[in-house]
Amino acid sequence: ALTLAGGDSGKYLDLPNGLISPLSSVTIEAFVTWTGSAGGDWQRVFDFGSSNMAEGMQGTGAKYLFLSARKLRACYTSATPPSEIFTDSNTDLSSAPTQLAVVVDGTAHTLTLFMGGDATGGAVPLSLPLSAISDVNNWLGRSQYAPDDYFAGKISEFRIYNAALTGPQLKTSKQMGENTTYLKKP
Repeated sequence: ALTLAGGDSGKYLDLPNGLISPLSSVTIEAFVTWTGSAGGDWQRVFDFGSSNMAEGMQGTGAKYLFLSARKLRACYTSATPPSEIFTDSNTDLSSAPTQLAVVVDGTAHTLTLFMGGDATGGAVPLSLPLSAISDVNNWLGRSQYAPDDYFAGKISEFRIYNAALTGPQLKTSKQMGENTTYLKKP
């Protein structure tokens, strides 16, 4: 598991560039235990995109797809200045281990946030493609926005699928648990 200290610790994981921009649909799934309730509102489970600064640097978010913890929100923007498309959960994230997923469905043109396999907050229209995001800062636990706290907690599983998974598929993934291969590439 990846355990992150939160606050201004500077602890995060930097993933390779170009993970989601080549995809037409994506599901980003994470099994998290959030311990950052004393921290700031916009702690990121993940933030894939770019800021107005050079690659690898925080600044003001420019183009991104993120999942924040306290304000459990999945958010997309490819516009500068940002015109965010987001869906907020109607359930708060607790400190218990939780399966979260963000689904961008390129066919249905929607952005959906899932908790435990259930859509929470509903699907929102998303007509913009993932290719509009310059995903050079693909971070777990760090925001494109410099003032935001780092994520505090544990990410014990993190998966990226080149598909828009459904609620029943995410429930099956949750039941199968961590450290398993849910969807196998043919």
